[in-house]
Amino acid sequence: MKSLFQTFFIELWPIWIGIGGGLIYFLIREFISMHKGAIRILKFDEKLDEIATERRELLTHVHNSYNGLAVKHDKIEKRLPPIST
Repeated sequence: MKSLFQTFFIELWPIWIGIGGGLIYFLIREFISMHKGAIRILKFDEKLDEIATERRELLTHVHNSYNGLAVKHDKIEKRLPPIST
């Protein structure tokens, strides 16, 4: 049993350090990748908010235009004499 411990842990320490270093590198790389992805998602959300604001402003303008046209239409109808058949 002592030779098994000696072989796998003591004599192969460079391999264990290499595996540990590789795991640390992999974890750091994945953390950076997740961070970049989160930043992209936040920027995308900001763009969506800007687009929604522009859409809301446009629809408000359209709604106000329709209301103005309806008011003008009502004024014109009130001024015209009724049509008799």
